[in-house]
Amino acid sequence: MSNPVEEIRNESFHAVNFYYKGINYTFSGWWLLDWGDGDKIYDSKEEFLSDPFFDGRTFENALDDMTDFDFEFEP
Repeated sequence: MSNPVEEIRNESFHAVNFYYKGINYTFSGWWLLDWGDGDKIYDSKEEFLSDPFFDGRTFENALDDMTDFDFEFEP
């Protein structure tokens, strides 16, 4: 698997679906993190990547607890 952080930073990034501790999450191109019980809006990809949202850990630091990445990119 390629590096999920670099995939999000890719200029063509549109969205990623993944599971974190059994919960399905989607982070999409309007910088919205969405999951079953809620959502959170970010001003940028970098804000999302630096947010300790995942039990006090950033996306990158929580990667070991994430599975089933499915990326979408703009053509």
